[in-house]
Amino acid sequence: MIEKIKTAFFLFIPHISLSNIAIMFVFKSQVHLLVMNQENGVLKHYIRKSAENETRKETTFPHVVSNEELQEKLHDPDSFVLDVREPAEYAFGHIPGAVSIPLGELENRMAELPKDKTIYVVCRTGTRSDLAAQKLAENGFDRVRNVIPGMSQWNGPLDSAQS
Repeated sequence: MIEKIKTAFFLFIPHISLSNIAIMFVFKSQVHLLVMNQENGVLKHYIRKSAENETRKETTFPHVVSNEELQEKLHDPDSFVLDVREPAEYAFGHIPGAVSIPLGELENRMAELPKDKTIYVVCRTGTRSDLAAQKLAENGFDRVRNVIPGMSQWNGPLDSAQS
């Protein structure tokens, strides 16, 4: 059975030569290590799954709004739309006025975000925005909403200008 991967982060760690490779990744809140090495012309794979004490329970952000609810808030001066998709995704079309901060840059760019407004976090499907919303809440942002299902089903206005 193949499970859908919601979120996975990969770290490539080369060792002595290209025949010895280690890849660390996170899947379902567990750290795994995949080691590949070549012995006598045979490529061998080893997977080290994280121990129980190295995991944390997978959670989802509790405060969500629908695309339609966000559309109603777009002209509210108390609303701030944060798009955490990658720049190329953003360039193909985004909610007018949305600020682009890719998920991977969020930690270092939180100072750019207003704590006195409601932040509506959007991505393509709601997965990255869920992670971003959790990260914002952990860092003192108490007015955060994850927008579900996100841009994959957005029927509101679109802009293709860069912010």
